[in-house]
Amino acid sequence: MVQLFAIIVAASYTTSTVLAHAPINPSHTALLKRREENLSLQRRLAEKCGPELARRRAERLARRAARAGVALEELHKRADLAPRQSTNNSTEGTCILTPEVTQGPYHVLGEMVRQNITDDQAGLPLTVEVDFIDVETCQAVPNLWVDAWHCNSTGYYSGYISLTGAELSNGGGFGGGNGSAPPDMTASGSALPTGTAPTSNSTSATTTAASSSSTQNAYSGADSTAAASMLNTVPTDQEKFLRGAWQADSDGHWTMHSIFPGWYSGRSIHFHVKVYENGSIAENGTFIAGRAMHTGQFFFNESITQEVAALAPYNTNTVTRLTNDEDQWYAYENAVGYDATMDVVYAGSSISDGLIGSIIVGLNTSYTSIELSTQWWAGNSSTSSSGNTTTTSANSASGYKSPILAAGLFIFSLFAGLF
Repeated sequence: MVQLFAIIVAASYTTSTVLAHAPINPSHTALLKRREENLSLQRRLAEKCGPELARRRAERLARRAARAGVALEELHKRADLAPRQSTNNSTEGTCILTPEVTQGPYHVLGEMVRQNITDDQAGLPLTVEVDFIDVETCQAVPNLWVDAWHCNSTGYYSGYISLTGAELSNGGGFGGGNGSAPPDMTASGSALPTGTAPTSNSTSATTTAASSSSTQNAYSGADSTAAASMLNTVPTDQEKFLRGAWQADSDGHWTMHSIFPGWYSGRSIHFHVKVYENGSIAENGTFIAGRAMHTGQFFFNESITQEVAALAPYNTNTVTRLTNDEDQWYAYENAVGYDATMDVVYAGSSISDGLIGSIIVGLNTSYTSIELSTQWWAGNSSTSSSGNTTTTSANSASGYKSPILAAGLFIFSLFAGLF
């Protein structure tokens, strides 16, 4: 555990350095200690709930094989992966968990409630399946909500197109000296299924998620409260591709349809999630967040990543791709026995049919994820506590009020590359 705490402190130091001596919140040390205690509780899941985890994973793989119409062994063979556990009673390799980690600067509240977040983005179809387990009871956590987001095949995040992708590497934005045209938005690959929005927990009392009082104390998590000004980044566009919220079923199983993420400067390929105890749906179909219990990132093994990177449109991404071993957050998420790497298999007979990624996440249901960001999806046409979300000035887009605009943008580019 000392090693884990050292990793957390090191990550915090990196963040503080990039923030150029930002003021340290008095509660920062306590925040890190709280994270350490939460991870310790999750770590015990492997010892306590091994058989239950093995059973749930075996059931999921059997359902997947039946859906694909193949034998279970063939399903593993397609992705050149071996089963993670040797027997159903083994606790070795069955605890596929992801600890609490930073949400990064590109999370927004009030995203659309939908199970398919593709929005005609080009890329290889990816279905993400997650089972949520209570670390105390070893039972499923039912009906929770999950907010998911990731970049597109060429590294751009919706809501922040002018700040991400190639622009993050070049230090510029669209229309700037180092800018370039937005990436092609044409879809590729087979069609993905469309989910029906859950009818439970809906609300007719509000017009948008941003206007609902139920979102108080339900904001986004991060590793350091000193990073609040940087994570509170105002969206620069109203795009919503590869973002959305969806509710898990009564058995704690959550499924979302998207594309395999691309990459951008300073990070390996990853998929963001934020888990909420409860939530509801606003009249305009956006998500009203309840208490956040977990913030995490999922990763993909190098062999499957290389296969995807060779395909169009991923092979048009000119940004240098980091492997997981080179990613600072991957090391943190995989400390002391954790495994935040998704178990990925082909959805059909070849990679062209798409991929299915699965993982089991152990939740400390009494834990409240650290809450900082107050930004909303700009499509809500709402106003956050830090200003209008549809503002287009470079100063507002960077999340800074500093008059030294150039320096502010430079620092943002450095910091954003960490997420």
